[in-house]
Amino acid sequence: MMKVLCTAIVALLPMAASAQWESPYMDRARKVLAKGLGQIGQWQTTHTTNQTVMQCTSCAQVVTVVLRQIDDYTKGSDFARPMDLYMAGRKALCRDLAADQTGRCLDLKAPGFFSLEQDDMIYEFVTPLGTSLLAGYVEGPKDATELPQAQNILRQAVKALSPRW
Repeated sequence: MMKVLCTAIVALLPMAASAQWESPYMDRARKVLAKGLGQIGQWQTTHTTNQTVMQCTSCAQVVTVVLRQIDDYTKGSDFARPMDLYMAGRKALCRDLAADQTGRCLDLKAPGFFSLEQDDMIYEFVTPLGTSLLAGYVEGPKDATELPQAQNILRQAVKALSPRW
């Protein structure tokens, strides 16, 4: 499921890396992400205004990192706070994974850390900012040696999305 999502995201993001970004938080987070991940290996990077997708091209196994800012996250929902909507969605996803026996949630706690296990490990880091949700995830095989480093770097990049950083 997440592999399909990531593949779709990468396929839909042909924008050049030299584009002007509309968010100073995304600019700051991208710098943290690029600097940190550059120490792990070589990465193919695709940017849009509110999202960056990076896939390791020199890692022994595929590791993908996605960083995004979702504006008006609660628009059209019954939720007033972005984190409440996010947590409700993740709880529903966990129930579906367990019911379908296609995966399992390993950790689900606020604020902002979620991991699930299917074929790959997926770690998500989230922080609300007004009506927006600032988020990122790392996906890779459970035994990928670069996975723990990429998780720590993404955690720092998501923190950099916050104006309090």
